[in-house]
Amino acid sequence: MTKEELIQKIQASDLEETAKATWVARIEEEGVTAELIDELMDAIQEEIEKGFTQLGVGDSEESQQTAQAITDEVSAANDEFNATMDGIEADAQKGQKELLISVDDLQAQAIKDSLQE
Repeated sequence: MTKEELIQKIQASDLEETAKATWVARIEEEGVTAELIDELMDAIQEEIEKGFTQLGVGDSEESQQTAQAITDEVSAANDEFNATMDGIEADAQKGQKELLISVDDLQAQAIKDSLQE
């Protein structure tokens, strides 16, 4: 990643303006180094964690229970969706078989009719 690309990404990020200015200055001074990128990623992760904390999501027991409950709900909804889709697929396959039988019957009748003429 070039220096310019990294600066653009920082400017477009949700970091506070003072943090953005600090990071841009460091990039201008130090260039893009593995150490700088690691530190930037840590700073961004801290901002993400702050956001989660503000939303009431974190490492607390309550947060873990809430996250587990949400995961369970999503899993149950996914299972229900998959079951519904399996039923739809089975119905579609049944309909397709019935349609093919009807087409075969029509073709057989057409052959019979053409032989009787």
